[in-house]
Amino acid sequence: MTRIICISIMFLVAHYTSIAKQQLQRQDSTIMVTIDDYWERLLSINEKIYAIGCGAESVLKFQDEELRGFGQQIIKTDSSVYIHLAATGIIYKGIKENDSTLKFTRIDDTHNKYYNQGGHLITQNENLYIFGGYGFWKSNGHLKRFNYRDREWDIAPLSKEIHPPLQPKPGMWHDAKEEKIYLLYEYVINDAIVVKAKQLPPNDATYCLDLKTLVWQKESPLHPRTTELVKNGIHQLQNEKGIYLFKGIELYQLDIKSNRIFKMSDKSYSQSFARVLLQDMFYAVNNRIYFKEKGTGRLDSLILPLNRFTEEPYPIFTWTIPGYIYWMGILILLITVSLLAYTKINSDKIRYADASADFALKEKFSTSELSLISMLINKCRNKQRADISELNYVLGVKDKNMGLQKKVRSEAIQNINEKFKYIFGEETGLISSDRSKTDKRYFEYYISRDLLKLAEEIIRKNK
Repeated sequence: MTRIICISIMFLVAHYTSIAKQQLQRQDSTIMVTIDDYWERLLSINEKIYAIGCGAESVLKFQDEELRGFGQQIIKTDSSVYIHLAATGIIYKGIKENDSTLKFTRIDDTHNKYYNQGGHLITQNENLYIFGGYGFWKSNGHLKRFNYRDREWDIAPLSKEIHPPLQPKPGMWHDAKEEKIYLLYEYVINDAIVVKAKQLPPNDATYCLDLKTLVWQKESPLHPRTTELVKNGIHQLQNEKGIYLFKGIELYQLDIKSNRIFKMSDKSYSQSFARVLLQDMFYAVNNRIYFKEKGTGRLDSLILPLNRFTEEPYPIFTWTIPGYIYWMGILILLITVSLLAYTKINSDKIRYADASADFALKEKFSTSELSLISMLINKCRNKQRADISELNYVLGVKDKNMGLQKKVRSEAIQNINEKFKYIFGEETGLISSDRSKTDKRYFEYYISRDLLKLAEEIIRKNK
């Protein structure tokens, strides 16, 4: 008799517990949320917003104790707003009930939980995806897409399975404009080996997934310094250009589209960014980060000035080319250089021959002009330049007044250059000048190396 009574009591407890559970689930099927300043701002933004991580019950307040323990993620698409319970497939869709209230209604039929821990939540237009994650004792590289019709998550068949690092580790960026996912490095997994066995070597290859074709393509690998930076980063925040990456007390912007890395030079902004990570519901739009203060619940923001970032001397991706293209390029380069050298040698021979043949018929250079050319030839051979005082000495005006010196120098150089262009058919003169590196007020004069042979020809013909 006692046995029958105990079994009956257990049955009644299980029955009423099940009823209570169903009532809680029905109660949690629709939840109202007040539209405050944070939601006003979020709903008014038209730019791409990446999934916003939140604490448990940051947005939705549940009756079911089990649901209270899950972190929440805000998803904003072009036309809708959703709440996803982290590590699960549970999705709530928000509809503006009136100017002050959002009504979130559960739209999925998920029964199993805890199978998407650490997965990357992605929105492409109105499609919702979860990439990777851990569940049922195994990490995966699956891409799961929410099926609105069946209220379930479907596996999107990819060309291969590649494992991303689990959130919040850096290493993944979604390019919403190009509809691609960049995986900066693969998280290598081999379930067949034991703990003490030799582990697989790290795979530092970079991949890109085209969401239109669901095909993975191998990209250029990360620069070694970028690999170290990404793998040791403690948090990432995606934005329209790439990733804000936080490592130690340093803040970096990985601009993936331009293949450049920028580092915050002002440590006060880096520390402010670290404090934002301690707040709730933060997201990046352009160079501003919006967040909700945990203590007050107020909307706040942090602007990261672009002029406080300095570019790092190394890129994100190294530039590689296929071997056959590399050697073909070397061959083409050698052939081109040889042809150019051959053409220049022949043209110089023709030019020198023509110049020598009728040199006697051309204009002669004065004694002072020839002295100036000879001096500059010697300077050119010794890789030097002449200053004003040296020109004055050669031209015989070193003891004259400055006005006369300038006039004689100018006329001598102009005459030499005009005769040179006429004789040899050159577009530029023989003598050039640049400002002195030591004193910008003065000029230095020289004959360039490629005109040295022609200058020597002038001296030889006028001996």
